[in-house]
Amino acid sequence: RRGALIFKDSAGSAETYALSQPTSHVDVFISHNWSMPAFEKFLALALHFNFGPALIAATVLVTMLGVLTIADVMPTTAGGTFPFPERMGVCCLGVSIPSFVVTLLFLRDIQHLFSGHGPGVFVDKLCIDQRSDEAKREGIE
Repeated sequence: RRGALIFKDSAGSAETYALSQPTSHVDVFISHNWSMPAFEKFLALALHFNFGPALIAATVLVTMLGVLTIADVMPTTAGGTFPFPERMGVCCLGVSIPSFVVTLLFLRDIQHLFSGHGPGVFVDKLCIDQRSDEAKREGIE
């Protein structure tokens, strides 16, 4: 969520630790890599967690728009080239690609707005208190 801003630096604080909560189940364990820029971490996580749902969302949207285009509900332009010799739908690409990108990049933020939670993720920077070596040791033991 939030473009993985939590990964922008290695500093832990009371605020970052407060983002964690006790749980009896963890779906995913993420150990951070500080040598990698935060945006690259965000893209890797977005691809891992959101690629499938983004692909499904875009495919469903393209199918619906394609059916509506064939039924002459959606606007078309003059075709003239293979494989659209007579007409071509104008909405499929203009809507499906942005829906794929938005779902890929923002699915967890959107999901959080409606349901308040996603998969249970253990991020070591958040779940182990980073304020002191003693606190880190306690969190690991």
